[in-house]
Amino acid sequence: MVCTDEVIITEVRCSNGGNHGVGESCNQGYINDAYYEVSIFTRCNGDRTNPVQIIEDTSSSNGGTTTVNVGEALADNFANTFLSIAQKNVYDSNPSIREYLSQNVIIIDDPNYNPLIGGDSTMATINQEAIDFAIELIDASINTGLTFDIEKSLNSPAFIDINSIDITTQEGKIFDCVFNKLMNSNNFKNLYNEIFNENNKINLEFEIANLNSTTKGGDTQAFYTFDSNNQITGIKNKIRINTYVLNNHSTLYVANVIVHEMLHAYLNVQQIGFGTDIYNLNNYDSLGDILVQNANGVISIITNGVTTDSHAFMFNYMIPAFTDIYNEILSELVNQNDLNSQSDVLMPGTNTLFNTEKMLYYLATVGLNKDKNNVLNSNYMSEIGNFSDKVDERSEYIFKLRNDFSKICN
Repeated sequence: MVCTDEVIITEVRCSNGGNHGVGESCNQGYINDAYYEVSIFTRCNGDRTNPVQIIEDTSSSNGGTTTVNVGEALADNFANTFLSIAQKNVYDSNPSIREYLSQNVIIIDDPNYNPLIGGDSTMATINQEAIDFAIELIDASINTGLTFDIEKSLNSPAFIDINSIDITTQEGKIFDCVFNKLMNSNNFKNLYNEIFNENNKINLEFEIANLNSTTKGGDTQAFYTFDSNNQITGIKNKIRINTYVLNNHSTLYVANVIVHEMLHAYLNVQQIGFGTDIYNLNNYDSLGDILVQNANGVISIITNGVTTDSHAFMFNYMIPAFTDIYNEILSELVNQNDLNSQSDVLMPGTNTLFNTEKMLYYLATVGLNKDKNNVLNSNYMSEIGNFSDKVDERSEYIFKLRNDFSKICN
């Protein structure tokens, strides 16, 4: 069944004498109570339902307003008509959903159709992709109890809840700004959503916390839901970003922390059987190219049949995906003058000139050289750790990344 919403806007004139319209001034100090009435007909395969009457503007001040928001009327009509009670409760409690739907209205010109009640031949409806996304986000909110930021969720690989972050604080402003810069990267948006068989987003809650460390960037914890048989049916991840890092390290370094922890969150989902055996990864450059085979009951990452620590997994396969993201947003997070000032610096160890690509490579390795038991992983050792010149060079690049580049994001 194909349904289209037809919007008819009727101006109800002022009742205080003078027959004034919306936005006009009343004489003798009267209040103009003119308003717009929006009637929405949902027409499915040529049929029309009864109109839903929505009063959009009842003026409480002299002169009123001269506009009516048809998009919001359409969004409310959709919510009232098609959402369940639980879904409607989420819609009502998260105004960003209404705003998003109202901004995704498409106009359909139907010159052969003549409405029975006023109006003209132009109809409006909400883009179906916007409706599908809003419903997916609403259902995820019902399942997790989280309130998702629709803009951040739309432009990242996960549904994002940042409600516990105060973006008026210094650290909150930095987090919000850096995350928004990441949203400008297509490689970030596609970080892992294509890996799921049905292209599902995972659920992430961010918070800023004092982790009592000057080096730890963040941590990720998974929370599970279970059915009556104690089987895992869902998961949400909470990512904590270290306050110290936000306030004291460069914004590019902060971006790496966010991406690093979001990878941990994805791997948490993989570890509980929502697609577990990640295989044939020897030559892939991005997460969008990874194939996933579903399995049940596996509680570790399996790559090519071998159990792999999450840090070792990221070091072995994910560094190109990281550096692609950082290349896309480098100019937004790093002042070009800062890069220029490093151009003639000889890096210790290798005694080679500072190189931006090498800097981004070493940035991507931060935190990936050791496993959860603090043991150096073999691939790191064979590529960097066994060579003292590379170890020294990596340390210097990481020091510069933390301290020598912009800590201000705007």
